[in-house]
Amino acid sequence: MTNLTLRLRLAVILLLTATTLGAIPTIDELRAKLGDKTTASDSLELMFDIYDLTRYDQRAPILEELYGTAQRSGIESAIAETLVLLAACHEENDSMQAVLLKRAQDMPESDVQKSTLLYIKVRNAAREIRSLPENERQKKMVQYMVDCQSNQNLSLYDRIEHLFYLCTYLRNAIDGDLLIRYIRDLQKLIDQLPSRHIYLRILFYNQASMSFLNNKLYDEAIDANNKMLDLHKELEKRHKNSGRKYPNYAGGIYRCYHNLLMCSEVLKPEEVDIYYNRMLEIIKHSPRLQEEKDLSIRSRIYYLMAKKHCKEAIPLIKGQLEKNKNNNEVYTQMVKALIEASKELGNKEDQLYGLDIYTHLLEERIETKAAERFKELQILYDVNDLKAQNDSLIYANREKTSERHRELLVIAVIGLVVLVIVIVVLVITNRHTKKLVRHINVSNKLLLKERDALKRAQNELIEARDKAKQSERFKSDFVNNMGHELLTPLSAIVEYSNLIADCIDDDRHRYIKRFADLVSLNSDLLLTLVNDVLELPSLENSKLTINHIPCSLKEICQISIDSTTKHLSPDVRFVFENESDNDTVIRTDPQRVEQVLIHLLTNAAKFTEKGMISFGYKFSDDRKAITFTISDTGTGIPKGKEDLIFSRFTKLDASTQGNGLGLYISSLLASLLKGDLSLDKDYRTGARFTFTIPVA
Repeated sequence: MTNLTLRLRLAVILLLTATTLGAIPTIDELRAKLGDKTTASDSLELMFDIYDLTRYDQRAPILEELYGTAQRSGIESAIAETLVLLAACHEENDSMQAVLLKRAQDMPESDVQKSTLLYIKVRNAAREIRSLPENERQKKMVQYMVDCQSNQNLSLYDRIEHLFYLCTYLRNAIDGDLLIRYIRDLQKLIDQLPSRHIYLRILFYNQASMSFLNNKLYDEAIDANNKMLDLHKELEKRHKNSGRKYPNYAGGIYRCYHNLLMCSEVLKPEEVDIYYNRMLEIIKHSPRLQEEKDLSIRSRIYYLMAKKHCKEAIPLIKGQLEKNKNNNEVYTQMVKALIEASKELGNKEDQLYGLDIYTHLLEERIETKAAERFKELQILYDVNDLKAQNDSLIYANREKTSERHRELLVIAVIGLVVLVIVIVVLVITNRHTKKLVRHINVSNKLLLKERDALKRAQNELIEARDKAKQSERFKSDFVNNMGHELLTPLSAIVEYSNLIADCIDDDRHRYIKRFADLVSLNSDLLLTLVNDVLELPSLENSKLTINHIPCSLKEICQISIDSTTKHLSPDVRFVFENESDNDTVIRTDPQRVEQVLIHLLTNAAKFTEKGMISFGYKFSDDRKAITFTISDTGTGIPKGKEDLIFSRFTKLDASTQGNGLGLYISSLLASLLKGDLSLDKDYRTGARFTFTIPVA
């Protein structure tokens, strides 16, 4: 931003906040002039001047009077503006907001009416959301998210309303990437509105700038605040053209510059000076802002820190720390400022004090972010689930519609055939009867031949089906017999290879032991393949018995780890996240849970040549379910193949060991345990599987 542009902006803002030339009349003087006005239209200009000169906390009755005057004048823009001002004045008054909503709905339909109605609705969205129970709030948020993705045929105002509500719901639940994504989508729609909808734009950019600041998106926060400054300039121009002499935008403009100073990390030094000097100039002409000491002090702190005047900033920072212990966002900013300032001055005591506080804040922040991330994932899961349900309903409706159409078509065809038959019967005379009989006899003979041919074909198909069943039965018997026959020699191979290694002299024992371990490892792999094949029919026919018993969670995890760590490559580090946790007794089938975990851990070891494998678990809030998570830094799952890996005999890499049954069997076992096995598609640095089962 050039110096000339900055100076021009300063001049404009000074014009916005400065008083007009000459003496400012009193409210009583303006009231006296109202007696000379004969129409409501003539009185509007004076009424707005009275409103602009009235103290902020005394404006409510003036606005009601102003609304009555605007109603009598019939001027749409004046009615809309008074409704907007009333909505801001009575922000916490539910009954008054309902009245204002009704007034906006009663206005003649137009772009101005739609914008005013939308402004009143979305301004009060946060208050309405806070009054809802948590579960109801979650359902509505998911529904709005689905609507925003699917209802692209709605009008611009309806789409803005849906996105406004969704952003407000998300802001109350999670202030992260998901919220920022929808704010950017909303900004694209807001920019499509006609330029006259200033108040709605200011409301959006004010909320957007705070979300950008909270997520440290300083460039976008600066852009949002600069757009708000431009909107205040446009608002001043519109009011000037309508005859208003004393409008005051100092509060909104001051907060814009305050927000800009919060972005000092990316501002140039001259920009910091200009913004702060503008704030000082605004305060000179605004008694109400002079009363807001804390806001002014924080602005001073941001300025001093940006200018590296740390010695002067520290006392102010400490004062704000005492006053804002209940305001987590401001408190965190002040702690960071204290650490930075004390570090600059070499003040170890204040630096350690600030770091101690900041450590606790970071711990709370990490916990909050983790909870938000989990909630975000849950929301996305619920959205996808709801979309799937909606798609299923749409598909079912289409199927029903198609079925009705088919029925109507069949009825129409039957009716047509009947009509043709009736016409033929009426037209045909007795003279063609014999000829018709001959044709019928010929047709009967052909039909009899066709019937005999169909019977022969049917018998052949039955015979082929029986042979196929018999072949399938022979194949299953062969596989089962071969599987059982393989178990005994495989076990013997492992035992005798270890026996051979144990009988070798000590100087050659280590050399022979390495080959025995290779035999044992490959025998384990072969045993796993055989067991998978043997167990598959029972799983597919749901004949496998699940025995729920009380068991040790730590023991299940340790057995699974011990069974798979021997497969690890030397360059792979294995991490058990819950190693230091106390043991817990859960109720489930430990053998089947271990079987799934061993499959997943073995897969991770197989496809991870170097890096790390992480294994952990987490209980649900009500402790009625547990989710195991296995993450690795291996080759991962190629994009677009995520849904194929759970299919029978599916291998994405034909060169790897295995028969493609591990994940298929694990998925069947998860279903038998009344649980779920899934792949985290958002995890791209390898593969991450989550295995959830009920344990209560």
